[in-house]
Amino acid sequence: FRSEPSFLIAGHLGHVVVSFKLVNPLPGDGRIYIDFPPGVTLSPPILVQAISGIDGLFAVSYFEEPCSATSCARVMIDRVRGSLLHTCDEVVFNVTGIRNRVYSGPTGTYQIRTALHDGTLIDADLGVDSDVLLPGEIQNVRIEPESLVAGVTSKLQVSFSVANPLPAGGGIELRRSEEHTSELQS
Repeated sequence: FRSEPSFLIAGHLGHVVVSFKLVNPLPGDGRIYIDFPPGVTLSPPILVQAISGIDGLFAVSYFEEPCSATSCARVMIDRVRGSLLHTCDEVVFNVTGIRNRVYSGPTGTYQIRTALHDGTLIDADLGVDSDVLLPGEIQNVRIEPESLVAGVTSKLQVSFSVANPLPAGGGIELRRSEEHTSELQS
């Protein structure tokens, strides 16, 4: 089983590519559950788009629950009028409307299950590999000295927009090149 966001950027809204090889057959009216790691949020509409190895229509339900140690958001996909998928079939599809958590680093594991229409489990992977998210991009950066006269020491005005919320107790790091000698004051 494999699940990976379209962009590995903190806070990005996009789709997740889900791929897996069946151990046991999945009926044409079967069900697929995907549990996302804590911090991932769902942004409707949540849609499923087949890429390969799966056919029929898809009825999508989703839930955002109080976070557990392993999951906060679940997408449930009911297959409608699909054909029987056989042992060792490779299945690949997109799930849209998925927002990555808002901070960088390892995401935590995903969980994927296949089931009969009544919810009886067929296959499961409760430890789908974590992805690593990069930080969101800082935008609209402006750094302007108070004076543009060469050799004059002056204050710098710094402004920017963050892509994701800056938490209480969070910080901002400003680095200057070695060729500029001055003391930074906040």
